Amino acid sequence: MTALFCDLVGSTELADGVDPEDVDHLLRTYHALAKRRIEAYGGRVEKFIGDAVVGVFGVPTAHEDDAERAVRAGVRLVEEIAASDLSIHVRIGVMTGETLVRTDLDQSTGDGLATGDTLNIAARLQSSAPVDGVLVGEPTYRACSASFRWEDVGPLMLKGRAEALHAWRAVAPTERAVAADSGETTPFVGRDHELVTLTRAFDRARSTPTLEVVTIVADPGMGKSRLVRELRRHVAALSAPTVWRIGRCLPYGDGIGFWALTEIVAAHAGILETDDQPTLDLKLEAVLTEADPSLRRWMKDRLAPLVGLDTTAEPPQQGEAFTAWSRFLESIAQEVPLVVVVEDLHWADDDFVSFLGHLVAHTAGLPILLVVTARPELEERHPSWLGRARRNTTLTLASLAPTDIAALVQATLPDASPAALSAVLERAAGSPLYAEQLAAMLRDRGGTIDAKTVPPTLQALLTARIDSLPPEAKPVLLDASVVGKTFWTGAVAAVGSRTDTEVEPALDDLARRELVRPSFPSSM
Repeated sequence: MTALFCDLVGSTELADGVDPEDVDHLLRTYHALAKRRIEAYGGRVEKFIGDAVVGVFGVPTAHEDDAERAVRAGVRLVEEIAASDLSIHVRIGVMTGETLVRTDLDQSTGDGLATGDTLNIAARLQSSAPVDGVLVGEPTYRACSASFRWEDVGPLMLKGRAEALHAWRAVAPTERAVAADSGETTPFVGRDHELVTLTRAFDRARSTPTLEVVTIVADPGMGKSRLVRELRRHVAALSAPTVWRIGRCLPYGDGIGFWALTEIVAAHAGILETDDQPTLDLKLEAVLTEADPSLRRWMKDRLAPLVGLDTTAEPPQQGEAFTAWSRFLESIAQEVPLVVVVEDLHWADDDFVSFLGHLVAHTAGLPILLVVTARPELEERHPSWLGRARRNTTLTLASLAPTDIAALVQATLPDASPAALSAVLERAAGSPLYAEQLAAMLRDRGGTIDAKTVPPTLQALLTARIDSLPPEAKPVLLDASVVGKTFWTGAVAAVGSRTDTEVEPALDDLARRELVRPSFPSSM
């Protein structure tokens, strides 16, 4: 869990000589703003303590990016308070760690649902944070270091702590970009067949021309993003020009329904978050291709809400908006082949999936490749997507072979001993991300690896995967882990006071999700 502790600066002086009703109004407004921002990023308010707000992320369900969500919420909260007319300042501390959480408590009693040192450290970090600053502990920093620009504060002696704690101040989120020439730290292995399928789909889209759809489905860490980056390198190496646009579906935040499309339109128009209204207007106007003034105005009014451009036009009906948005993408493909990448479709809401379906159903005769990445939850959340397109290719990424994992590890640790290599191979279980993270931890620790230590990124991924399990599967996985690394149906049934027929469907589901696997030959 990640805890966020936000407190007012100089609250005693703020209330000195001020009417209590005015103080109450200010605190209520501040609390409401903090609560709204914390919840917008998927957290929840654990409690209010006077003029302090305690938010928790990862309760009751963990996500692999809870640390990033908490820091983003903190940075955004500071910005919103500074832009408000409240005339107040805050300090924020953020800490990630194991916490005892009681989800059965009635919060109306005033009892906190979370207990542990994580909350205490977040409060201490808050006390040491600069005014209007967000200070984080090392576990939080390591979990989301690539997502922000940081100021290294160094070791801090916090009140009540025997040892110094290294801290960082979050300055601002970093821009998310996927560059065709970005350096890779590991070789591309084990996905040659999938890359050939992707490149052939692109070639068909160009030569036919037609709209091709490729959906890449895999669990976190299995190489979806790497495969897309390799496709981009292939496209960039061709002599013919191609437009590449990418957007990501978000699981949290304000106005996220069509966020992936917003990123695509903004990137094509060169729109920045800092652009004012006149600049937005000029940039959007510049990428419209309609010659008829009335049609051009119609298109602009329907694209404007995506990029934050104010318009006096009435909000369009869904079908009308879908037509305009599809027309915009088609106008790009009329000039050069277009590759549209939509990441994490499993997070998308139904309306955005409907728009993609509209695009696929109504676009013909243009060189467009639509690449969608998603986790296996896509089948449950949007079951109609995989069968919607006539020319839809689905790539399911399985675990890498041991030889491929060994190549990844040896690229990271060329001098690794056979014992260290074997330890990483066994624990990685075919996941390239797990192998890279375990190898990095092994390198940082001088060639030794503790069997009980898990890198924070993997801990977050595994926790999120387990927390997302259906109610009937999670206790079976827990009971199986009690039996041991190798277990059998009868033992799991006995631990949980269940029958074999109750346990077997859950184990089949866990195997399908690659959280357990059959062992052959049987040891029983």
